[in-house]
Amino acid sequence: MKKEKKHSAKQAAESVSGQKQSNKDSFRKTRRVVWIFTAGLILVLMVVSVRNIVIDYYYAFVLRSETISTAMNNIDPLFYTTDEQELLAQLESQWDFYRNSRLRDKVSTQAQDGTALSGHYYDNDSDTTVIVLHRYDGSSEDDFLYAPYFEECNLLMPDARNHGESGGDASTFGALEQYDLVCWLDWLADYAGEQTVILYGEDMGAVTALLASENGLLSDHVAYIIADSPYSSLQDIAKYTMWKWYKIPNVMTSLLGRMTNNMDNGFTVADADVLDNADAGECPVLFLVGENNEYIPAEESLAVYEAWGGEKELILCDSRNGLIYGENTELIQEALNRWTEQYVG
Repeated sequence: MKKEKKHSAKQAAESVSGQKQSNKDSFRKTRRVVWIFTAGLILVLMVVSVRNIVIDYYYAFVLRSETISTAMNNIDPLFYTTDEQELLAQLESQWDFYRNSRLRDKVSTQAQDGTALSGHYYDNDSDTTVIVLHRYDGSSEDDFLYAPYFEECNLLMPDARNHGESGGDASTFGALEQYDLVCWLDWLADYAGEQTVILYGEDMGAVTALLASENGLLSDHVAYIIADSPYSSLQDIAKYTMWKWYKIPNVMTSLLGRMTNNMDNGFTVADADVLDNADAGECPVLFLVGENNEYIPAEESLAVYEAWGGEKELILCDSRNGLIYGENTELIQEALNRWTEQYVG
């Protein structure tokens, strides 16, 4: 009888112990589920937050959305100090005199995909035309400080797609703009007759001209290109910009680049890559690079210069964004004298 009682007591103890263990296991599982749910919720919130950052900044650059002014206002190199503004004032006043003392026509053409393109044309009764390809977020209304130097040439200043008065749902950083440039060259030939063309481009505008040359789109009438601060590729400049000014990691920018490739804008990020085919570049190019340019890092532009397959010359100075010509006017004009004499005659 005593043995049976002991056995029953042992069974009861084991049952209690098993119940306690079961309760512990159940608690652990519940806690694990709570942790997984909490981590999942945090991850979802992070994704939503990142998505909002993307909409406000990355897509602002890739698509030039309504938030572009907010995004651009966070980039310090786009703004000048009082001393820098005073330095540029004389050249800007010369441009104002040029613009106000000449007649200009509002002109238009159509891109290959049907996009309406707009611009302005100064007819100086010349057989040489300078086509000005503005920077990202610029327009044909921007100051063109080189105008007095080229005062005897005609001047064509197009609005890039999705800029100024041109149509288009997105900027493509040179990918489609290079084909728009071909349409402007065709328009110029019809409007002004046979012309010798000098292309000037700044950042996105420079990339547009370089891509067109790499892909054999420029006619023999294009004498040479002035490439002011080109970037090597959209992917590279996006990574740099997103990290430096908004602290978005490069891995996230790469992922967003792939997302952009799936958008119905007629281009992929990889299409705006100058470096990939730079050795096929045919046009002579005068590269202007500022070592202190924080907007388009010098190493981006220098990589394109090194890889360029055509005739080339480099003017490397210590200027930052937008100040290369203002701080090195005489040096650049001397180079332009040589280039114009050699390639235009």
